[in-house]
Amino acid sequence: MSISRPVGIDHLTVNGMPPLAFAALARDAGCESISLFAERLDINPFGFPAWSLVDDAVLRRDTLRALDDLGIGLALGEGCAIRPGVDVQHCQPVIDAFAELGARRLNLLSFEPDPNRDCDQTERFAELARIAGLDICLEFSARPGRPALPGVIARIERMGSPNLSVLVDAMHFFAAGQQVEDLGAIAPHHFTYLQLCDIRLDRVEDYMEAALHERLMPGEGVLPLPALIAALPPDIIVSMEIPQVARTLEGMPHIDRLREAARRCRAVMAQATGHT
Repeated sequence: MSISRPVGIDHLTVNGMPPLAFAALARDAGCESISLFAERLDINPFGFPAWSLVDDAVLRRDTLRALDDLGIGLALGEGCAIRPGVDVQHCQPVIDAFAELGARRLNLLSFEPDPNRDCDQTERFAELARIAGLDICLEFSARPGRPALPGVIARIERMGSPNLSVLVDAMHFFAAGQQVEDLGAIAPHHFTYLQLCDIRLDRVEDYMEAALHERLMPGEGVLPLPALIAALPPDIIVSMEIPQVARTLEGMPHIDRLREAARRCRAVMAQATGHT
């Protein structure tokens, strides 16, 4: 495994930041790729103004130009979800926007409790994305009621859609009770994207609050990140998802925080060579 693999930044790390500023921040932090939300979320801890890549064609054009000028890849588009009573066709404008922006893949969440409808809607979404030339990551979550990792893999294999894979979020992976050793029984091609962070789960009082706002940089928590990286495919996209709202509001500039986070991510990626 090479220690010079690229590192990206996922949008939740600086939640709400407009795309042009976020792409420039990623470049200044020494990162090679980003994920982008389709629009600014209602959860907006830093008070950024509203924006939408779906509704604003000028913003899409300017974002595409900025990514090209800065040499930053759009590794993941975010903002699509399967919801009870809503057909995934409503995601078509988001799919079209990210296809126009040259995204490599989309992240798909599910809040559908019915496993049969969940599979049906996932297959329909995968087909919409395939037509647009996009791959799909299913985010494996620790939310109550969601299938465990083996169940997610079984669904992907049953559906047979060639553009479906799994996104591994380090926090969710270990919080759901999975172990690094569990990955050995799963075909490597099922994993295409890793969101890297650290955490002390024994000190987390509100899980979703921590997930959305207060994660730790690699090495600040207790997760076995080098072993996790070594157990995943060597060509997996690695992107840090490390929101730290309190640290930022206390005065640490975004750029200083992200440079340190990127340094720590590269350090654990280098340590992963000792686990291969």
